[in-house]
Amino acid sequence: VSSLKSGNYIEEKNYMGLFDDPFISLQMGVLSSGVISPSGAVIDLVAEKMQLSSIIEKKVFDIEGKKIGYLFYSDFFGGSEKELNEVFHWFQEEGVGDVVLDLRYNPGGYVNVATHLSSILAPMDVVNSEKVLVTYQWNAGYQAYWEQEKQYARLRTVFNKSVPVNMNLQRLYVFTTSSSASASELVITGLDPYMEVIKIGGASHGKYTGSSLFRPETYNGKTWEVDQEIKNWGILPIIFRYANSLGITNFKNGFTPDYIVPDLLLEGVQQLGDPNEPFLGKALELISGINFSVHAPTTKSGFEMRVDLLPKKDYFHGSVFVKMD
Repeated sequence: VSSLKSGNYIEEKNYMGLFDDPFISLQMGVLSSGVISPSGAVIDLVAEKMQLSSIIEKKVFDIEGKKIGYLFYSDFFGGSEKELNEVFHWFQEEGVGDVVLDLRYNPGGYVNVATHLSSILAPMDVVNSEKVLVTYQWNAGYQAYWEQEKQYARLRTVFNKSVPVNMNLQRLYVFTTSSSASASELVITGLDPYMEVIKIGGASHGKYTGSSLFRPETYNGKTWEVDQEIKNWGILPIIFRYANSLGITNFKNGFTPDYIVPDLLLEGVQQLGDPNEPFLGKALELISGINFSVHAPTTKSGFEMRVDLLPKKDYFHGSVFVKMD
């Protein structure tokens, strides 16, 4: 009920300040008849930086002699490349021939991680010949500058032939919803010219742009100095749009699924990786030809619950201010 650091009751007007404290002690209490009485228990909380695994679930199915690998991947932020290598090494050892990639709640992340995953999945000849995964379109000034300076890494990203594992797939099954955005959509559109990408679920979000984080730093002639007053803040402006090797971009309405499957989060819910889960059941049916029984809800509430990002808009205009740790 109270923070011993400040000696104040935790209230709506002050609780946000506790988020930035590296250490707080909480005095617990009991609410009775509108009065809080200290219970005597004190709980110490120490802030800790954590990075959760982006790989939430992975499975291999053996259905009528077909080995199918399933991966739920939650984001494309840094640090998951090693885990991706391990998962797909395992898939190879198990003899997986078809891959189901679950990006239904993946909002995106770093281009280099998306490139890494795409290079694991794509046909081997595409990767070894370093075909173009995506190109970047800047404003007129920067576009001309990068071209003049031959800064090709600023103009395109190619498949990475140094990835330690390649599945050499000819087709890929991907789960999407309106929460599948940015780097998720980059993987889908980047792979599409080179292999069959079968989309299951709902329309993706429709974010075809990229950004970069700028911190409040100034150069003193030798080093970069961070403004201490606003050291925990940065600006994340949209600075380019991407297109696949065929020039496809500006997909504001996202990618339409090849097979529409509703994402019900309140009724008839199955565990991720369960063959009876509607998205996975449909993918397994398409691959094996076997109709998996999906547990449908006995009643319907009249609405579907979705996890959404911001409303769709033209992401090529505007920036976002973010607070950093």
